[in-house]
Amino acid sequence: MQGKGIGSIMMTFAEILAMQTQAKTGCKIEIVDAKKDAITFYENAGFEQVNLESEGETTLMIKKVVTPHELKSFEKDERLRYLRNIKEFCAVFGLVDEYNVIEKYYEANVL
Repeated sequence: MQGKGIGSIMMTFAEILAMQTQAKTGCKIEIVDAKKDAITFYENAGFEQVNLESEGETTLMIKKVVTPHELKSFEKDERLRYLRNIKEFCAVFGLVDEYNVIEKYYEANVL
């Protein structure tokens, strides 16, 4: 199924869940244990390698969850586009509860 966009959809979903968790608990990072052949995919999704000298079959990678404070530092158009994309994704996939949490926490603190 590689190359069909499914991984990107799953990464967006994971980001939405991380934002929802950030709103509820203060979660600051997403963590993946990436297989060697998936490192580039995760890097393209914004993850960074933690253990660069890993000799195992996987590599620990992290991605910072955007907080409302950090989102405020985005240019206004970029900030609105970011939130609009999240809203559209949630609408397409029926993530109403997830978006409601994000909207209350992010939009209320950012716009």
